[in-house]
Amino acid sequence: MEERVIDCNQPTEKPQPKLKYEPARIITYTSEQILEEIGPAQTCSPDPCPVDP
Repeated sequence: MEERVIDCNQPTEKPQPKLKYEPARIITYTSEQILEEIGPAQTCSPDPCPVDP
């Protein structure tokens, strides 16, 4: 049987190219824009939401 030697210091896979860094986009919305996007039923209010058991 043939003995196989693996050099653990050498990478076994080809290195993947590094991706270009893209900074995070920060988007701010007005209350009106949020209401248009998700509707009034899913928006938060200053009062706690009632929960029925």
